[in-house]
Amino acid sequence: MWVSRRGYADGMRTLLPFQRMQLDDRGLEIVLHADRPLRLTGARGRRIRCLAGCAWLTAVGLRDDVFLHADESWEICTDGLVLIEGADCAAVALDA
Repeated sequence: MWVSRRGYADGMRTLLPFQRMQLDDRGLEIVLHADRPLRLTGARGRRIRCLAGCAWLTAVGLRDDVFLHADESWEICTDGLVLIEGADCAAVALDA
């Protein structure tokens, strides 16, 4: 089944269960797996760093998805829904 990138976040919201976590001032580190996205909202300004593997990010309002490999990072530029999952398996850090 093909899903357009633009509609991916909306489709994921209804199709898959989400891991839900609260971010605090320290941030967090997490291992992500394919088909088990981490759902973030209200995270504008936080930085996502890929520690290992490949992380796949999509966000409401972004034209294209973001793929992070080890030692790459991306700053969240929206307070809307952001989904992060491992392209296969990935470890990421969400900085405060």
